[in-house]
Amino acid sequence: MLVIIVLSISRAIVSGTLESDAFHILQLGAGIFFLLVLTHFSDALVGKFGATTTFLIHLFIVLSIGGGNGFTLYSRFIYFDSVLHLFSGYILADVGYKLTDKTWPVLTRIAFAVCFATTLGVFWEIYEFTGDYLFNLNMQRYQGLSGQAALYDTMKDFICNLTGVAVAAVVLFATQNSQVKHPHRKEPIPVKVENHRERQLKK
Repeated sequence: MLVIIVLSISRAIVSGTLESDAFHILQLGAGIFFLLVLTHFSDALVGKFGATTTFLIHLFIVLSIGGGNGFTLYSRFIYFDSVLHLFSGYILADVGYKLTDKTWPVLTRIAFAVCFATTLGVFWEIYEFTGDYLFNLNMQRYQGLSGQAALYDTMKDFICNLTGVAVAAVVLFATQNSQVKHPHRKEPIPVKVENHRERQLKK
């Protein structure tokens, strides 16, 4: 990430777009800071969310901040943003589920996870709108468009986020519900089969 931000600043200076790219460079710096914080608390994160979820969180930050902003993948690959919104919806739902109390019913935990992930998705779109309104960043890709076309990117992000959340909800229900379906089931007691010599000795 540090290499990415250095390359981004160098590219902006050479191309003369340092002022217009300042916000993206700031996002890269924030991404590096966030990764350092996550790395510092990695043991606690693994203990709370598991190694797989912790890895996915790190991967998402690298792809979105480093790849999207650092290497301008948002503009180079038309579906990159949509994939990240699907990915983020899934990760946020998984995180939301693991934030709940394990004594709650599975469906209640999943309902919380869905609300948690969906709400954060809404907040992200508010963040993009605020950036566009205050700094004319065009994160919502509305410039030059009008009518429904101007709303397309935002609505697509909502749909992709919710799709990722829905996939996570199905996966969580399928995996977690099977684990708690028979919580008090006892393992069968093995029956020892006596051989012929043991029966002769008893006689």
